[in-house]
Amino acid sequence: MKYGTFLSIIAEHRLYVVCACGHAREVAVSDLIERMPPESRLCDALARLRCCRCRRRGAVDEVRIYWADGDSMRAREDQVRAALKKT
Repeated sequence: MKYGTFLSIIAEHRLYVVCACGHAREVAVSDLIERMPPESRLCDALARLRCCRCRRRGAVDEVRIYWADGDSMRAREDQVRAALKKT
């Protein structure tokens, strides 16, 4: 059985993707949905991404989901910073 988040569930969000070479780019999930089958999962899309700097495919080192609501993303970042300060 295959696991992972369906792209259709996070269609309104954006991804911040960092390649193993260090290059980073923000990608709209809706753009990925247009290019992939409807039942695609996030792991499927990440495996197909190609870095425009090093040209490697699927060399994703880090992924962050930016919620469609920018305020919720800032709130999450503030929560993470606060938690890190406590440690």
